[in-house]
Amino acid sequence: MWYSCLSKHLPEQVEINGTRYDIRYGFRTMIAIEIVMYGDMSDEDKIEQALSLFYRNKIPDNGERAMEKLLWFHRCGMTGEDADLQEGTGHKKQQCRAYDFVQDAGMIYAAFKQQYGVNLHTIKSDEMHWWEFSSLFDGLTDMTKMGKVIYWRTCDTRNMSKIERKYIQEMRKIFAIKDTSTMGVKANASRLASRNAAMIRYVERRYEECQIR
Repeated sequence: MWYSCLSKHLPEQVEINGTRYDIRYGFRTMIAIEIVMYGDMSDEDKIEQALSLFYRNKIPDNGERAMEKLLWFHRCGMTGEDADLQEGTGHKKQQCRAYDFVQDAGMIYAAFKQQYGVNLHTIKSDEMHWWEFSSLFDGLTDMTKMGKVIYWRTCDTRNMSKIERKYIQEMRKIFAIKDTSTMGVKANASRLASRNAAMIRYVERRYEECQIR
């Protein structure tokens, strides 16, 4: 089924092998999952925590499909070639990371309050679907500081003047996203996609091992 934020009902469940599973679809859950994925722990622990956060009552037995559905939901329903065009919260595919939910928390809060009048501190997680949050986040303009920072981090400077490029580089240094992972993972779109694929293969292998036992 095709979904968009204009649909009457955004997904609150996922279907795997004919069984529907309740999920935590609120924006805070997916933010927590993204923080886990970029955190400093083993891939096995990341997967276990992410699946535990995402599935409300029971984690599906098919670990590979469970992880695929989580990634599909995180991409706001994108699959295949469409998923290659967008990453994270819907931003156009970039060679650098546009945001960090920990480091940029204050700017994101201020931007939502300024542009939409939404107080992310007081709104309940299940009152704002992740896909709704993603659309609003993607729509932040350069009237907000967060919008400007995203632009500075991701803009193409090749056709800019020397003065403009110098200014952008200075801003990128000031607002550089700190790499908190001991593995030095850089979250550009291509590497994130590769890591997601590797996680799915890891879950599949672990599932097969459990079945053998």
